[in-house]
Amino acid sequence: MTRERTGPSLAVMAASLAAVALIGAALAVPAAAGAATGPAGPSGPSVRLAGGEPSVPEGASITGPTDAREGVTADVALKPRDPAALSAFVDAVSTPGSPQYHRYLAAGRFASLFGPTAAAVGAVRAWLASSGLHVGPTSPDGLLVPVTGSAAQVARALRVSLANARLPGGRVARLAEEAPAVPSALAPSLAGVIGLSTVAQPQPQIVLGPGTPRPVPGPRTPVPHVGPVPCAPASQAGGYTADQLAAAYGLNTLYGGGLVGAGQTVGIYELEPFDRPDITTYLACYGLSNSVTPVPVDGGAVGGQQGEAALDIEDVAGLAPGAAIRVYSGPQIGSGPIDTYSRMVTDDVAKVISTSWGLCEPQMATQPGVQAVESSLFAEAAVQGQTVVAASGDSGSSDCYVPGADADPTVTVDDPADQPGVTGVGGTSLLAPGPAPTETAWNDLFGSGGGGVSSDFAMPTWQLGPGVGSALAVSNCSALGRTSCREVPDVSASSDPARGYAVFFGGQWRVAGGTSAASPLWAAMTAVIDQGLGSPAGLMNPTLYGAGSCAVSPFNDVTVGNNSFLLAGAGRYPATPNYDLASGWGSPVAARLLGDLASPPNCPVVTAVRPTKGAPSGGNTVTVTGANFSQATSVRFGDVPATSFSVTSPGSVVARVPPGPAGGTVVDVTVSDPGGTSRTVAADRYAYVLPGYWLEASDGGIFTFGHAGFAGSTGGTPLNKPVVGMAPTADDRGYWLVASDGGIFTFGDAAFYGSTGALTLNKPIVGMAATPSGFGYWLVASDGGIFSFGDAAFYGSTGAIRLNRPIVGMAATPSGHGYWLVAGDGGIFTFGDAAFYGSTGAINLNKPIVGMAST
Repeated sequence: MTRERTGPSLAVMAASLAAVALIGAALAVPAAAGAATGPAGPSGPSVRLAGGEPSVPEGASITGPTDAREGVTADVALKPRDPAALSAFVDAVSTPGSPQYHRYLAAGRFASLFGPTAAAVGAVRAWLASSGLHVGPTSPDGLLVPVTGSAAQVARALRVSLANARLPGGRVARLAEEAPAVPSALAPSLAGVIGLSTVAQPQPQIVLGPGTPRPVPGPRTPVPHVGPVPCAPASQAGGYTADQLAAAYGLNTLYGGGLVGAGQTVGIYELEPFDRPDITTYLACYGLSNSVTPVPVDGGAVGGQQGEAALDIEDVAGLAPGAAIRVYSGPQIGSGPIDTYSRMVTDDVAKVISTSWGLCEPQMATQPGVQAVESSLFAEAAVQGQTVVAASGDSGSSDCYVPGADADPTVTVDDPADQPGVTGVGGTSLLAPGPAPTETAWNDLFGSGGGGVSSDFAMPTWQLGPGVGSALAVSNCSALGRTSCREVPDVSASSDPARGYAVFFGGQWRVAGGTSAASPLWAAMTAVIDQGLGSPAGLMNPTLYGAGSCAVSPFNDVTVGNNSFLLAGAGRYPATPNYDLASGWGSPVAARLLGDLASPPNCPVVTAVRPTKGAPSGGNTVTVTGANFSQATSVRFGDVPATSFSVTSPGSVVARVPPGPAGGTVVDVTVSDPGGTSRTVAADRYAYVLPGYWLEASDGGIFTFGHAGFAGSTGGTPLNKPVVGMAPTADDRGYWLVASDGGIFTFGDAAFYGSTGALTLNKPIVGMAATPSGFGYWLVASDGGIFSFGDAAFYGSTGAIRLNRPIVGMAATPSGHGYWLVAGDGGIFTFGDAAFYGSTGAINLNKPIVGMAST
């Protein structure tokens, strides 16, 4: 096997920026990239922050200017010094097989390696101080600089108009009518100003059960269980108790092995307070002794309870009886929600974080900058080994819809479950608990599990496997004007409030559900698994999708139901075998999941079929030259005679290939003359390859069928990026594999002519084709950009065209003077001498097109 010559490992990429040694290892990460530190005074040149234009909700009305004396607290958010390098490190530390897999940053290292430079932070602080605002302590990672002042001071410093607006529900909120103005030299370092608007309020994803008490359908059947046992009032409350849930998802198996989450800390994100007596009563019911530590942020949460905090805390305590719990609670408006996430990540005490609060994606536009800062914080969590799980919403595929409050039917998904650095948790109806649970996608009068395609995030590279990229998902992604969309949820668990969880809230036993229940369930299970792993699981998504592709997966596959809560046609996402937009991969089988996280399975997905150039029905001809024969009496392909042949000129014989010949994979051509003299033409020049084909997998594993020969693979080699294409050499005695970064692997007689491995690509490579001579090849990216190497000529591309669907493959013409590109909808693009013969571009496909081959 010949290794990739110029494929970009994280270390190579980082070294080109500046290598930094991590603790006890030669992990290379990028050093500081220059941040803008020019004039920062309020009188200097300024610009309005791009993307900072606020969105006013439909139906809202401006009631007048904000009182000039009103206090305003905001965060000026900075970007990481090199977002691309941070993203690459997240991939490396979270992807099985990577040399950096699970080699997390030590606490406190993020700021010096990936945070904004000290110069950038200092310049921002100096500007804010000179503007007359009170500047608070910078967050430990350098991403947030808090400021306070009166509305008049903030408006003057940022050159915005602050106004009050009455929202459709009657609440009066503050908003900025323009994007903030900042010094032009600092603008490239800034992600936004958070807290000027109080329009958006993350909502809890809890749904209280229909009446109290209400029995679970059917008798409460005792289940085999090791672990905490509920008291009688909990058992009689009408919802599933912790022991039943533990049995349904296999946690009792882990309890039996001594795994209870001991030594682990779960952080719970809250924007409402909780009553300590409620929690004490629940713990006493089960005989639990979990420590529950409140961590107030920005003064702590205010207002009344909706039961969210009680559900989250009790869910984790009942299912991870040995884990410590830290409840981070902050205000629901302004900068409170982002400050609470920041504190959880920068504390880096809880290696598992659960959030059951969210907003639908369209509403994120009312608070510019928040989504980008969330992404940075979740990337920071990933490189530190923190797992973040988030509820996917309770309104099905129409996430903005709030019964009785907001009738918005928009088909969309929930933030932060949509974030690639988060494991989004959807909802099921647990019809019967026990070791083999019966589940459907949750969808009833009380709500439905959130799921669909993101309009804000592209599909991550790890989001692969059977069911991912369904025709409906691709269609709805295209309708959003995107060529690639993150799909949600990743996993799911019991959420139906009609068969909810027994919790103690407001001084009584209640039944609660919603994806708010599923998220802390996954958090508790992850803490128990972390104890078994002996280290944090970190960002689990790459492993979850790899394991889900296996024949035996760590999930209970949910195949019944859908999550179209409003019966919206565009959002009618059905539960199907394998991955789907209603339930993700399904609910957990805890013991299998522990095994797969401890030793990630290698279950590659077949991505292409490549035929040999053999002719199974005959009819092809081979011209043999250089044999120096003026006559010929026979031509044989190995041991098989040609069906016909002729001498066209001295030394040139044209022979017809026999139909379906038998013999070796590569055969010599032998020509004999009337005197009995025979000349064998070497196979490396005039080989005829018998019929067959190769299957190429995403790990570079090669499967051969018919007479296709095996020349090697990357099947056991850790790859930086998955293999996405292959091309055989002219004589089929070798082949090239190409990875999504354009790194080339050569096998057999395939020669290396170059790669895009060291380039920063706008879009990933999705396929390749070889020239007829075998002395070159083309690579194609998902936007149809073409890269040519060796004797491959450039004939055009779709790189500058807005595509309805991304390009997924290419094929060269027999002459090598042109090529076809094919998109995911089967649309065909022709270049050079490639002719158009038709396409599926106008057909509604059940599944997207994934590749092509020419005759």
